[in-house]
Amino acid sequence: MLLAPKPANERDRLQALLTLQVLDTASEDEFEALVRAASVVCGTPISLLTLIDSERLWFKAKIGFAGRTEAPRETSFCAHAILRDGIFEIPDTSLDPRFADNPVVENDPKIRFYAGAPIRLSSGHQVGVVCVVDQQPRKLDDNQREVLRCLAITAAKMLECRRAFIAQNQIAATLQTTLRELAVSKDQLRHLYEATPAMMHSIDAEGRLLMVSDAWLAKLGHARDEVIGRLSTDFLTEASRDYARAVVLPAFFKTGQCERIEYQMVGRDGALFDVLVSAIAERDGAGQTLRSLAVIEDVTARRRAERDLRASEARYRMLADSTNDVITQLDLKLDRRYVSPACRGMLGYEPDEMLRITLAAQIHPDDELQARKTMELLIAGSLPGDRAMTTSRLRHKQGHWVWLEAGMTLVRDPDTGAPLHLICSLRDISERRRVAQDLEQARLAAERAAWSKAEFLANMSHELRTPLTGILGIHDLMRSDPTLAPHHRRSLGLACEAGQSLMAIINDVLDFSKIEAGQLTIETVPFDLASLVEACRDFVNEDAQQKGLRLEARVTGGTAALLGDPIRLRQILLNLLTNAVKFTERGSVIVEGRYRPETARLRLSVSDTGIGIGPGQVASIFERFSQADGSITRRYGGTGLGLAICKRLAELMGGTIGVVSDLGRGSTFFVELPLSVSEAAATRQVAPAEATSGPRRVLLAEDNPLNQMIITDMLRQRGHTVTVVGDGQAAIAAMEGGVFDVVLMDVQMPVLDGFSATRAIRAAQAASGHVRTPIVGLTASAMHEDRERCRDAGMDVHVAKPIEWHRLFATIEELIYAARGTVETPAATAAAPGPLALDIDVLHALREVIGAERFAIMLDAFVLELQQRIVELDHMADPDLAGLAHGWTSMAGHFGFTELQQVCGDVEIAIRRGGCPRGSGLLQSAARRAIAAAASLPRSKAA
Repeated sequence: MLLAPKPANERDRLQALLTLQVLDTASEDEFEALVRAASVVCGTPISLLTLIDSERLWFKAKIGFAGRTEAPRETSFCAHAILRDGIFEIPDTSLDPRFADNPVVENDPKIRFYAGAPIRLSSGHQVGVVCVVDQQPRKLDDNQREVLRCLAITAAKMLECRRAFIAQNQIAATLQTTLRELAVSKDQLRHLYEATPAMMHSIDAEGRLLMVSDAWLAKLGHARDEVIGRLSTDFLTEASRDYARAVVLPAFFKTGQCERIEYQMVGRDGALFDVLVSAIAERDGAGQTLRSLAVIEDVTARRRAERDLRASEARYRMLADSTNDVITQLDLKLDRRYVSPACRGMLGYEPDEMLRITLAAQIHPDDELQARKTMELLIAGSLPGDRAMTTSRLRHKQGHWVWLEAGMTLVRDPDTGAPLHLICSLRDISERRRVAQDLEQARLAAERAAWSKAEFLANMSHELRTPLTGILGIHDLMRSDPTLAPHHRRSLGLACEAGQSLMAIINDVLDFSKIEAGQLTIETVPFDLASLVEACRDFVNEDAQQKGLRLEARVTGGTAALLGDPIRLRQILLNLLTNAVKFTERGSVIVEGRYRPETARLRLSVSDTGIGIGPGQVASIFERFSQADGSITRRYGGTGLGLAICKRLAELMGGTIGVVSDLGRGSTFFVELPLSVSEAAATRQVAPAEATSGPRRVLLAEDNPLNQMIITDMLRQRGHTVTVVGDGQAAIAAMEGGVFDVVLMDVQMPVLDGFSATRAIRAAQAASGHVRTPIVGLTASAMHEDRERCRDAGMDVHVAKPIEWHRLFATIEELIYAARGTVETPAATAAAPGPLALDIDVLHALREVIGAERFAIMLDAFVLELQQRIVELDHMADPDLAGLAHGWTSMAGHFGFTELQQVCGDVEIAIRRGGCPRGSGLLQSAARRAIAAAASLPRSKAA
């Protein structure tokens, strides 16, 4: 026979049992009813509520054990049951080796079946068992086990309530005895009422309040003089008042006592309180009631918890049985205790089958650790709100895996806060995950398509720009011939304009494609608003003059440098200005830039007196490939992409674009952008003082024969020596066998491309310790990725075709001087160009106006002044430096030294606003670049 060991907390358990004051007490109907319910539900002839003392089992209630009140502990099954948290069940004791030789099995009462649920007090001590017994083998089903468990919980609550009731009665009896023994006076009794922390009141024979305790007043929110003399029932709800008048008070005045009468009291603010009232009456010699003493216990929280629990359990059962989600209850060991019927459709199992399958046996191995860890953290109280969400896979009865989302909630004991069990809601998310995977595949496919599109655009850009570069280059060469006849020069000019128009269309298409692919980067650098607006005005000035239009530029809102993307702003403004000039036959075009510091917003607007736009077309003009109507395209040309690009650029910069137009009277296009003020102007690059253009040794790596001819001729016109190779491998060989000042490297060539060739050249120079030769990347692609690849490969500069010759020549000089260590940083790449050292168009325009001879004298004088004043800049005070910068600003603008003009303006503004510590250095750098640019001009062009 297997003897049950005593629990580790046996001493504390016995003390908890003794505090119940229930051992060897008389039978009580409530407990007898409980075991009768157990016998009926479980279908057994015997049921017991046993309390386990140190050496015996004492029966508080029993069915079927006539004449017995206790049994030895050592032969009892209940001694084993209190060692477990759940149901302890022995279907057939005669077949169980642990109990087959037990005396109660072999002899009377010949027990064959036993099932017991431990009675666990709120303190955690298991003091007894609710058990069912039969003399025939049997097995409980799940519902019977659940009922037996619930009856054990109920028994624990009943025992604790009994103990509380005894304690309360003892208090009441003690108080009554004390009152009688002391025979206190009314004043003494009133003092007792006022001093006690309990809710108490006393009523007379008519039910009117004689005294109330301070706690009573505090709970209901009344003052004492407001309640004395009023009926005690005035402070009850209507239902409780009717019950008191009809039942309780008549019985109380007859018997002189009442115990734990449940009422609802009403506070002054309308709040309701659930209370239990116990009272005794003080009678005179004739037995008439003089007054009463009532003790009132506030059980509002307890009743609310009980109601909430009942409602919660009802909702839980209803939802569990009706929802498509599977609801499960797990104990603290993560064993399932309940599974809702929805498991049939979701996992293919019956609920009772699910109860027999452990979580570890059903969950996917890859998900088990995370799920178990989450539940353990939840039980430990480590997760906020006692809630958690996990995703895992459970095996379907047919063998496949089902993806489930599990929402878990920890249920706690309402009195102690101790964790009781977990409630899990399982939702099938297999379809959701499939859709998500499909969407991810679609996203990846879209990205691959976008990259394919980008690569296609890069290739198309190369294929379109390469022949166009040749065409424009030939025209440039022919126009540079001083013997060319005027009518031939005009024809070549028209051809160049057509080529430039075609290039603009290509650029529009590429820009829009880059925007749509999310590959266009917006920069944030300091820039001068006035310079930007005026430069855009100057760009269209010649076209406006040819049409007889008045062209104005206005800038308001301060002269501070702003932070933004001047290249994209210039692109927007030039598009709006060229449109305005194109669609205006007479009148004016006004471009305005207005910055509002108080709102940190920039507004750019272009107003014209042109053809205007009808109300029906305004909504569509910012859509791609759209113009106001088809006749505009036929008459003025264009792709219909310009305004769409402007709109997308404005949105990328966080702004908006709009138009106000009157058909036949003109339009105003405006752009509004949020821009902040720059704390300091952008740092300019430093150019050498001795920058003069001389013959250079140039290695040209270019596979296209036409481009070879054009580039070679343009370089040789400058006096440079040019070595031409047709592929990257030949370029590497040329670098190994010769010395060059600069390399012009096409990026797409046969045998070995320009990127690979550049990397090989850089590696060889690094290994040998040779001076780093400047390399300029030449590409027909305008894509951002190609500029990045040029830089990553080791190229110093990226120049897009068709080549702007004055920019290329200036860049070559800058790179050469940088390689000699006379420049602080490499020249700015064409990927992010700053202001040009020299705008050749402005220079030519001035020469045409004042004449070549006078122009040469004025240019030489300005360059001489720059050379003489550079050495003085370091010793100038800020006021003198600002005055010099002011004077240089206008002169630089006249000759087209746009970088010098902008630097002078920035330095002057900075000094006026408080100082510019690097002002002299910035002016020296810009002046040296201007001198170098002027020196690089053939005297035939300068004079």
